[in-house]
Amino acid sequence: MEHRMELIWLLDFYGPMLSLRQRELLAMYCEEDMSLSEIADQQGVTRQAVYDAVNKAERKLNQAEAELGLVRRYTALRTVLAQCLEHLRRVKPLPGSEGQYSAALEKLLEIESIEGA
Repeated sequence: MEHRMELIWLLDFYGPMLSLRQRELLAMYCEEDMSLSEIADQQGVTRQAVYDAVNKAERKLNQAEAELGLVRRYTALRTVLAQCLEHLRRVKPLPGSEGQYSAALEKLLEIESIEGA
């Protein structure tokens, strides 16, 4: 299951680099959790054709990630953001610093909402 989740992330970030057909087949495989045989039956092609298309698309997505690292950076930033929020929520602001504390918390929450998490 973890492999499919990784593919979903790669598809979200780099999907436009694939052909429409590759995106459709990979979405069926990853997002709809269909087997290669189920996809082949639905599309009227062989299981091997689906396997080849999915495998080629996966290689292309992995190559894009290796070159650009967008998913890696995104997940690292999300982790650090969550840690910042956790630490900030554990801190009791000093008297007179409540405004700065609230502003910092608000900005971190704004970043979190922009990122859609």
